[in-house]
Amino acid sequence: MPNVRNILPKKQREAGAGRAMRPFTHSMEEFFENRFPRRWMEGFFDPEAWKGPFWNDFDETFEVFPKVDILDRDDSLVIRAEMPGIKKDDIDITIAGDRLTFEAKREFKEEEKKDEFYRHEMAYGRLFRSVHLPVEVMTDDAKAELKDGILEIYLPKVEATTPYRVKVA
Repeated sequence: MPNVRNILPKKQREAGAGRAMRPFTHSMEEFFENRFPRRWMEGFFDPEAWKGPFWNDFDETFEVFPKVDILDRDDSLVIRAEMPGIKKDDIDITIAGDRLTFEAKREFKEEEKKDEFYRHEMAYGRLFRSVHLPVEVMTDDAKAELKDGILEIYLPKVEATTPYRVKVA
């Protein structure tokens, strides 16, 4: 069994277990928040949901969660997300507080509904992801581009302010 001394940096060991575990617990909360939306069982007990094919209704409640990279550059954060088959006009990006959220919808082509599939693995429906921003950013200067199925969001960091000393009179 690994010793905590070997896993945690010295600063976190000295801060105490609660503080040291904060990044881990936040990551776990984000994992479950993104994998199991609060409304995933919403239509299950609704008698109207049983009139049509159940799996069609059930399938639409699940969302696709694009994989994300968050890069820390000297003066900015760069967030990259896999968005294959999505058009740039179909992407909605919002920043609220310390959270960046982006979503889009990938439609199933009408002509393929009548086809018979040998294998059907591609995900369709709503793509959604919300990530914690580790630093304060300037939202007014944010930029995004979509190239080859990769969404890149550029967020300039807020410059760190120098503390101002106040003399006691």
